[in-house]
Amino acid sequence: MSDGDYLVTVAVITSVMIGSVYVVGPWVLQLLARPATKTRSASTLLAMRRILDDPRAAWRAVGALALLSFIAGFVSVIGESSGPDDWFFTDVVTGVYITIGFGFAVTALSTLMNQSSSVFDRAPETHALAQTGFPTRMFGMTRFNQVVRPLFLATVVTGVLGVALGSLAATEGVEPAGIIRLAIVTLAGIGLTLLALAACEPLERHVLAAQRRRND
Repeated sequence: MSDGDYLVTVAVITSVMIGSVYVVGPWVLQLLARPATKTRSASTLLAMRRILDDPRAAWRAVGALALLSFIAGFVSVIGESSGPDDWFFTDVVTGVYITIGFGFAVTALSTLMNQSSSVFDRAPETHALAQTGFPTRMFGMTRFNQVVRPLFLATVVTGVLGVALGSLAATEGVEPAGIIRLAIVTLAGIGLTLLALAACEPLERHVLAAQRRRND
């Protein structure tokens, strides 16, 4: 196989995998959430039911990161294997890391806005659950399961797929430095989302306190 045919084959496989991420993402979320509802954890059950109610919305929140993580995994391996003198691949890898960093920041901000709005929209449901003995800390755990599980699937799993495909396409040996940098960026991005979720806790306590005062 010539170099041109090889590059075309890699491009076709990459395009198919990128398209598959968007097509099968909601279905995979639904597939994984359904058996997770058979649990004794109230927070997990509630989170999985919310994902099952609208898997497309859950995937839309992280779908862009799935694409970015896949591309980052792919080019991190390709860039490392291309050699230090190949400025093009170096610039591409740097640009992808910057893009995925912004992507994580935007996702964290979107999570903060959406979950904060959800706290107020679901105030009657939250109060009803609290009245039936649902522990307050479980509301935060529900948000964690509802947001972080799809985020983990979108970033870690697709990133690993990108690294695997990049390893196949690499013409030289694969160095671990690019994979390590990708892991650091991914963990930092997930940490930003966790901070956004933590910022919703005071809002929920405020909503519960306001509901109690209104009933009094």
